Amino acid sequence: RDLYLADDGECPACRKAARLFRRAAKLGKPRANVRLGLLKLEGCRGVRQDEAGALAAFLNAAKQGDAYGQYLAGRLLLDAGEARRAIVLWEAAADQGLGAAAAALGAVHDRGEGVTRNLATAAIWYEVAQASGDEIAAERLEELRAETRDIFKGMRFV
Repeated sequence: RDLYLADDGECPACRKAARLFRRAAKLGKPRANVRLGLLKLEGCRGVRQDEAGALAAFLNAAKQGDAYGQYLAGRLLLDAGEARRAIVLWEAAADQGLGAAAAALGAVHDRGEGVTRNLATAAIWYEVAQASGDEIAAERLEELRAETRDIFKGMRFV
């Protein structure tokens, strides 16, 4: 028997955490909105999964300038087909030094999602992400460099 579950299968700790995060969010704590959003996004016993509620919580944190809120809201917006809104949020988060946001920007420019595909811009964002320790961005950056070398191989420029 799981010691953390009540008789009804609910998790009192999750419910209590959600209650405390809501209270802290009302007091203007952006990171509380991020944590509340994560609880809603994943759902757990006692907190129902609610993607729209998670997005609202992340956007509240984003409005307060929280880089993680901006990044997470951007992820959900991209999944919902709102790439332009995601990009604006990721740029704000990357400007605050969040490497994951820079990697996400590299990826959307690499794929041309919500923007015209631009490998040079993708490479710039991947470099920013690499500088923050993102190994996947570093690998993609090397792949891009190899691809572009192949594109220009044999061309003469005057």
